[in-house]
This record gives sequence, structure tokens and C-alpha cells, in this order.
Amino acid sequence: MKALHNEQAPTLTPKRGEVRNISRHLLVQMSGDLTLVKAVAMSIYLKNRHKGGRIERATTNKLHNLTRLHASTVTKYLETLTEHDLIRWEKQSLAFTSLTARHHNIKLPSTSELSIKELENMLLAMLIVDILRQKEYVRHIIEAAYNPLPSREALKRSKGARRICRERGYGREYKEYGLSYKTIARRLGISLQKAEEVVAYAVNNGIMNKEKRQEQYYMHHIGGAEKFFDLAQATFCTKDNVYKVFANVYILPPTG
Repeated sequence: MKALHNEQAPTLTPKRGEVRNISRHLLVQMSGDLTLVKAVAMSIYLKNRHKGGRIERATTNKLHNLTRLHASTVTKYLETLTEHDLIRWEKQSLAFTSLTARHHNIKLPSTSELSIKELENMLLAMLIVDILRQKEYVRHIIEAAYNPLPSREALKRSKGARRICRERGYGREYKEYGLSYKTIARRLGISLQKAEEVVAYAVNNGIMNKEKRQEQYYMHHIGGAEKFFDLAQATFCTKDNVYKVFANVYILPPTG
């Protein structure tokens, strides 16, 4: 299989005083709930711009002026945040509660300069990152189970890893099939077009790198030996070549 090229960009660095982390529990709750994603995006936007995460004499009209969102949209997001205990009203003040938990928090890219729309895409991108980390965990468990390092500790861990593989139905070999836009859209509860938009945002902002994959066949070779390739499986054809495009592979940048 031929990898076309990698797409990557520098990672955005968080600035002092901005929202930097979010609990994984809350992030997982966002999967399939686009309204919650948008509401949390609005929450981060306002928290980054108000010291202590508090807005005095808060009204729907004031929040509309601060966010430029329609008043009915602001009301809907406030209701969603209230349902998830992410805001509380103290007389006429609106206080945003912490988005983090005591354990299992996920570090976010820089959020201070982002619009609400960009924050929405960033949160959706972090959901893709969570999927990639789950895939990496499966790969690590399979390798630990069936390809351990030649050390006493690794061999001891191999027994536990094999038990996990049996319980969860993992095979003896990890196979990378990539992650299609269709799968991303289904897992996140968004449209195919939105999935492509989120992936582009994530790649352009260094959240993850994208590797395109395809197989290319010379048409004249296929003409005399179709048994080597089923033309019905081709993604597209040109005058001299047949191409089969596979789901992209996404790679997380090293943490440090």
C-alpha cells in the first residue's frame, strides 16, 4: 500500500489563564451530542474572557452581545450547560463551573484566541483524538501479549495482556485499517461534510497528522491480468491507471 504524504502543522501552545483541560468523562458525553459540544464551546469562550469564570448581571441579551449568537441559541446552550451542572446562577451572576475532574483529564490545545466555531471544531477533534488513543491502546495490548520484549517483566505483563485480548476479542495481530470520514461522522454524530471540516481543522492546527493511502495499478497490466485486481473495487480511474483509495491513517504528534 502506498502512503501519499503526511499533513501536519505546528501544535498550538496554551496561554496563561485560558481553559487548558477537560475531563475525559465530559468529552465522552459529547460524542453524538452536538448541542453539548456547542454549549461547552460557548462556555470555554466566555470563561477565557471573564476572570474567575463569572459574568456579573448576566442576561440573555448580554450573552448575545458577548458571543454574537442568537438569543434563542444562547438560551438553549444555557439549558444544556445547566443539565450537565456546568453553570450555576448566583443571584444575577452567571458562574461557569470547572470542566475538569479530579482524575482523567485531557489536555487541550490553545483556546484563548479561538472563536466559538473554532472551539466547537477543536472539541470534536479531541473526540477523534480519543478514538485514536483507543486504537493505540489496542495495538499496545496486542503487541504486549504476542510480541513481548525479551525481558522477565515484559513476559510477565504478557500474561495479563493475553487475558485482556481473550476477554475483548482482540486478534493476535493488530491491523491498521485507518479511520474513514464516514466512521468519524457516525461516532461523533455529525454530517460527513462536518467530519471533513473537523479533520482539516485538526490537521491544520497540529492536533493530529494525516497520512493518505492508496494503491495504484497500471491499466495495461490490469487489462491482461484482471485476476490480480477486481476493477469493481476501484475508487476511480484515469486514462492509464486505476486507483483504490483507503481510509486515511491519523497519527498523534509526540507529547512532551
